Amino acid sequence: MKLALAIATFAFALLCTACPGPATGGTGGSGGCGTSLSTCVSTIECCQGFTCRGGACVFSAGGPGTSGGSGSAGSGGSASSTGAVPTSSGGSTGSSTGGGNTSSTGATATSSGGSSTGSPICGGSSEPCCAGSVCESGLTCEAGTCGQPVSTGTGQPCSKNGDCPSGICLPVNQPAGQNGWTGNVCTTTCTSTSDCVAGWGCATLVGQSSDVCQCTYSPQTCDGRDDECTGIVDNQPGADAACVSQLGQGAHCQGSQCVCGTGTVDCGGRCTDTQTDPANCGGCAGQGGQRCPAAESCVLGVCSCPAGETYCGSSCVDTQTDGTNCGGCGQQCPTGASCVAGNCACPGGETACSGACVNLQSDVEDCGGCGTVCPTGASCFGGTCTCPGSEVVCGDACVNELTDSKNCGTCGNVCGSGYLCGVGVCCCYDDCSGPFCDCLGGNENCYGNLACCATGLPCVNGC
Repeated sequence: MKLALAIATFAFALLCTACPGPATGGTGGSGGCGTSLSTCVSTIECCQGFTCRGGACVFSAGGPGTSGGSGSAGSGGSASSTGAVPTSSGGSTGSSTGGGNTSSTGATATSSGGSSTGSPICGGSSEPCCAGSVCESGLTCEAGTCGQPVSTGTGQPCSKNGDCPSGICLPVNQPAGQNGWTGNVCTTTCTSTSDCVAGWGCATLVGQSSDVCQCTYSPQTCDGRDDECTGIVDNQPGADAACVSQLGQGAHCQGSQCVCGTGTVDCGGRCTDTQTDPANCGGCAGQGGQRCPAAESCVLGVCSCPAGETYCGSSCVDTQTDGTNCGGCGQQCPTGASCVAGNCACPGGETACSGACVNLQSDVEDCGGCGTVCPTGASCFGGTCTCPGSEVVCGDACVNELTDSKNCGTCGNVCGSGYLCGVGVCCCYDDCSGPFCDCLGGNENCYGNLACCATGLPCVNGC
């Protein structure tokens, strides 16, 4: 009989288009209140006898909800709204003076802790899940019922079904022995992939009547998935290690993406400190930063040479020791020379001349001094050009002063026309019209013979 009355009350509520306000002492909406399936934010928007659960008004007679109105008691009787099963007349009435039962009008009593015979409420603890598997805040929908989240042990290493809260031990091919893994983990039942940890799937498993969440091991990456089958998305340290492998030191996994850590930036797919990286000094190269020249370092985002070095051309050099920049940029030492304290120094006994180290005592190009060139055929000995045999140096040539008509007897003494140098003096060589050549001192008839010149007397007056 009680069940029939409750059903009748629920049916009446469904047909109600303008529900009455609550009875005296009750709480509820007034005017156009919400009935079953009406949307709501709070119970006050629902009609008397309904409660706002999961965003919808649901019948709550006998279940948790608002306190109903107090029925009007007959004379000598009292109306009760606590623990009562609702009746069609509203409240439970007391006895009147004449001993009769008088029902109150307009009040429908609800009880706390009583049983409901109306539409089942949803969303609360131990109540059915609302449409879309929705439960009240802090509760989860498990197997169609809302309740406190219960650990399923998903991802927990196991060896047999009995090791798992769910009673299901799943092989996932994890490297056995690593991180305490056994190669198997606990899992739970599912109705769709959305019931499983990201990266897991929902599928049938031999020996199970329901689909279960399933996973196959792979090394963890930073991808918003549980690759290692541990029950943890982007599990550490694997996710960070994958980012370091991808972007370099300083990278870590954040929000399912590899990002560079504080103080570093992503330059061309690698994390770098632009305050110290010579390849990206002051910023990524080509994007506000620069690549420092060879040997330069990046200090506080600025390319600079190390202490004691100078920037010459395209690199940093020590001008105290660099043979191509000795004492300053561009000052190159001769071949074979070294730079010592900023000065070019040739090996012992040599002198730097015209870009080369030479021995002034023997070099025919620099005999006795840089640029002093010995004549062709001459040699340099002791810093002096020396001609072969009886020849001597005259200007830029080796000559025989005894026979050279341009240097007869001494450098630069030129014999006149018709004269030749003989024994270092200019002598008559031939006549002009006759066979004789007169020489001072009585030597006559010297035609064709330079014997007269042997006396050292010049030929005069011609012939």
